[in-house]
Amino acid sequence: MEKIKYTLVMIIGMMVITVNCQNIKKLDDKNGFRNIKFECPKDSLKNIKLVEQSADTEYFIKTDEILIIGEYKIKQITYGFYKNKLCYIILDIEGYSNSKGILAVMQELYGEGYKDNKYIEKYTWSGEKVFAVYKENSITY
Repeated sequence: MEKIKYTLVMIIGMMVITVNCQNIKKLDDKNGFRNIKFECPKDSLKNIKLVEQSADTEYFIKTDEILIIGEYKIKQITYGFYKNKLCYIILDIEGYSNSKGILAVMQELYGEGYKDNKYIEKYTWSGEKVFAVYKENSITY
């Protein structure tokens, strides 16, 4: 059976790209996800479980995570820490309606997003502090 996997990645941006007609300031003001702020130390998150480790980066999931945004279901939320500071938040979203719903939430909050290829469902939002990516990806598993 073929399933569609969708991913939303939010990371601390190292560069600034100006995009017209977007409210990117809200993305920078939020500077994280829910009540978790970028650059916080990993010991500030409770109920976390290590799922992957490579060099200076560790990836965790929260065992008590609420896997929903509004009415849209999320498969998994992964928190990436580089040198013990939060720098990645990855939302894996399964299902077309959930994915499109999360995209609509992102666009409502932060603007349409920059789409550099009309054939690929990939949008980016670049602020001074935060960089967010929405990307659809079909995977058979």
